[in-house]
Amino acid sequence: LASVEPQSFLDGALVRALFCMKGRFSEASLREAVALSAKVVGSAWARRFDEIEWPALVLLHMLVEIGQKKGLGDLWPLDASFRTPNFSIGLIVWLGWDTDNTDIDLHVVEPSGNEVYYSNKRSKIGGHLSKDFTQGYGPEVYLLKAPPAGTYTVKAKYYSSSQQSALTGATSAVVWSLHGGDDPELNFDTIRLDRNKEMMEVSKVHVAKAACDAEILLKFTDIDGDEIVLKREGSRVNEYVNRKLEIRGMKKFFIDSKHRVYQDDTGHGKFRADEDLAALVAKRDRLLGRRAGSRLSAAGCPTM
Repeated sequence: LASVEPQSFLDGALVRALFCMKGRFSEASLREAVALSAKVVGSAWARRFDEIEWPALVLLHMLVEIGQKKGLGDLWPLDASFRTPNFSIGLIVWLGWDTDNTDIDLHVVEPSGNEVYYSNKRSKIGGHLSKDFTQGYGPEVYLLKAPPAGTYTVKAKYYSSSQQSALTGATSAVVWSLHGGDDPELNFDTIRLDRNKEMMEVSKVHVAKAACDAEILLKFTDIDGDEIVLKREGSRVNEYVNRKLEIRGMKKFFIDSKHRVYQDDTGHGKFRADEDLAALVAKRDRLLGRRAGSRLSAAGCPTM
């Protein structure tokens, strides 16, 4: 590892994450990845790496979530103030490169044809691009919490470099893509860029229909032993309790992660201690949208 270059630590964390998610899970590797990411957040770096902590925190949240799904408990290594409640990412594209003082831009073309890049950082479906790194090694990161089904085309543009010479040669760019959900998949692709302003397609990420709203099923058993199921049927989201239809065309489903309680159109309940609320929030948002869980009803949701 290059001790003065944070990208070196992030690359190490990503490689270990890939190792864990490709069927060769190792608790030791995951813990190493968590430690490497935390190192980037908790250290001081040269000014050309300003805001490198943002992608490092995104990666750290992802790694901790992997550990929770593997039954390792809470691996969060930093102060709780650094943590985002109910963190969930449906699609992340991460671009890094191997030549210092270089500017490579990440472009992601969404299924609608809208292109997200440094001059168009936010999209109507929730896509968001991180800081435009013009020095160092990146990364530039595209995030989307609930990706609609379709094909996402990933491109890299070699904008400029103050390092390019006969000695350094071309720049290698590496793109990591993670399609989240119940069965997350992490992949990476590499390309060589050697001409300023050169744009190249790197990869395509296909989000299948099974990952979109029509196929999402929210299911859990609450503290009273009732099985709660929310699912889309036609144009409506219906709620079943113990396999009996209770709410047809529900409007809201509030989840209070702090107090571990929920509230629907007609009542409320409490989650079991082992329930993964971050996963439930992500599914709720895909089914009903974020507004459906943005506030309590006038009656309020008990803290219990």
